[in-house]
Amino acid sequence: GIGYDFGRPVGVRFHPLFDVAAHVVVPASHPLAKRKRIRLAQIADEHVVLLDLPHSRDYFSRVFASGGVTPDIRYRTSSPELVRAMVARRMGVALLNMRPSHTRTLDGREFAMLDIDDDIPVLHGVAMTLDGARVPRRAQAVLECATAQAKS
Repeated sequence: GIGYDFGRPVGVRFHPLFDVAAHVVVPASHPLAKRKRIRLAQIADEHVVLLDLPHSRDYFSRVFASGGVTPDIRYRTSSPELVRAMVARRMGVALLNMRPSHTRTLDGREFAMLDIDDDIPVLHGVAMTLDGARVPRRAQAVLECATAQAKS
């Protein structure tokens, strides 16, 4: 499998692929939207739309805490696309990890993505195999391709 290194399940071996840091998502009309980088303190008074998945919520809590911010979580959803749509509708700001190649929601509204200037924890993208199990040749080929792609 390919995912993040959340937790350490027994019997699973992680193969590092890439690191990805959280970024801030704001409406395109937000005063900070034209910035490239911000500190989390700059959004401390904003409402937050939280990507509420079991490990994600814990990770985003650690990110906010690392910036000295206690988030005012107003909305929760398990869909990253809905997070961006709610932000674009000016319902709050958000933290996400994976960046789409665009800044437009499915309903055509705009949002901006800003790097975080604080020292925050990053997520580690990994390939996962069963520890001690023979990795089939096909799976080994996928692992090699994923590793090469992540390095490029």
